[in-house]
Amino acid sequence: MDNTKSRKAPITVVIPVRNCASTLQRCSESVLSQTLTPEKVLVVYDESSDNSLEVIQKLIKRFPELFEMIRGPGQGLGAARQTAIRAVKTEYIAFLDGDDWYSKDALEILYTNVIKTGAACGVVVKVSLDNQESISFNPPHDFLVDNATLRKSNIIPISSTIYRTSLLRRVGGADGNLIWVEDYDIHLRVTQVTKYYFTNRIILYYSVPNRRGLLWRALEYSKWEAIVWLKHGFINWRAILRVLGYSIINMLLIPFNLLRRFVGSNTLLFREEYLRIFIGYIQGLVKGYRSE
Repeated sequence: MDNTKSRKAPITVVIPVRNCASTLQRCSESVLSQTLTPEKVLVVYDESSDNSLEVIQKLIKRFPELFEMIRGPGQGLGAARQTAIRAVKTEYIAFLDGDDWYSKDALEILYTNVIKTGAACGVVVKVSLDNQESISFNPPHDFLVDNATLRKSNIIPISSTIYRTSLLRRVGGADGNLIWVEDYDIHLRVTQVTKYYFTNRIILYYSVPNRRGLLWRALEYSKWEAIVWLKHGFINWRAILRVLGYSIINMLLIPFNLLRRFVGSNTLLFREEYLRIFIGYIQGLVKGYRSE
């Protein structure tokens, strides 16, 4: 038996779950196989239409001292995370969404680095439906992420993060009014008091949804991202102009693509996601941030 597996750290891994039955087993197994064992795995169950609850109950039955379930309010990820933040009793808290999974030494890497600033994160690998892997952001060395960097782009996926619990509570935890992009809001508030220690080690694997799912997410994510901008008093004009430019270029290329389709090429006529992102930004800016 590997002795490193018996080492525990004062970490609670929080797993929000809603309709994650097909991926939750892989997610939980990645926690169980860590080289550094967390003290608790807190599953936040929001009402699901699949058998997620059954999967959770089986995990608790198998590992009653490790897994614990609490019920979320059913109001989105922000409210689910905030429910967990209030319930955590350990010194550190790490987030892992139910459709993601850790690298084998993720918690050991995060735990080693979180003591430096109170917040740490790392590299995420995207896995496509045909199991092709890609990394969108992979710095050549460790570095500190500040608020100014995050205002340009959200480079920190929430499932790759760990925090000192007192730090998260100090900045107000998660905003339950945000249905999406609540993680970006957390990052912006955390970096008002400290910096993320970004390690260039792989922490997480993330399944890329199919094209239909990507198109839906493109609109919703960008809408809520713009709402977060307004909450924090800025607008990322560079991001807006970039997707507008991509949309215009794609529209101009439609005749060329039609010709290629006519001669037998299967070229995509229009990259719809760019236009959806642009529309989402406009919707978010019009809607604005509203606290309930």
